[in-house]
Amino acid sequence: MDLAVGVLIALRSVSEGDAFVELADHARSTGSGLVPSARALVALARGHRSDTPAGRAAERRWGSALNHRSPAVHTPAA
Repeated sequence: MDLAVGVLIALRSVSEGDAFVELADHARSTGSGLVPSARALVALARGHRSDTPAGRAAERRWGSALNHRSPAVHTPAA
């Protein structure tokens, strides 16, 4: 969860609270669940695509922004 929030902080230049709200709103609106949405966002930030419902929803929401991100957005391996 923390990594996903960190991705959004870096991607959107928002506070931790705002990043969590964005992630939670996304999970609620897609019905994907918070943990699957967080995992899908982190995977997408690492350059991995997922054919799960959460993965497809994450790609629709954040894929374009992540594809155009600066090299400063870095998610270390867990």
